[in-house]
Amino acid sequence: MKFYRKKLLISEKNKIRNSVGYARAIDGEVDYLNKQIKYLKNYGCKIIFSEIVSLNNEYKPQLKKAFESLSRGDQFVLYKLDRAFKSKDECIKIINQLLDNGINIKTLSGVLEANISNELLRTIFKVLLEL
Repeated sequence: MKFYRKKLLISEKNKIRNSVGYARAIDGEVDYLNKQIKYLKNYGCKIIFSEIVSLNNEYKPQLKKAFESLSRGDQFVLYKLDRAFKSKDECIKIINQLLDNGINIKTLSGVLEANISNELLRTIFKVLLEL
């Protein structure tokens, strides 16, 4: 019985606590924004932050709120990486920060899958950060 409890705790440790989604579109892409939101809801995101803002805009208030809402064990879900990041450097830097804080990352486009271990992702993104 004691062994069972330890096993349960290990599985609880790796369980995703909360799925937080983020969707972004530019002016004139309202249908695309709605499509992203639909996919995020279908995936199971309980909280979805969305906005219509240019990718070149440095300040994305809803993205900032999404990051602030995340805590260790949560999952950050995007339709595609380009919805949140304007450059590869920014993408790599922020994904490293999220992984270092115990946040799981998933893209619905299939680039980052939920079944990839955070350790593997962390290693890959640490290497990319060093390049």
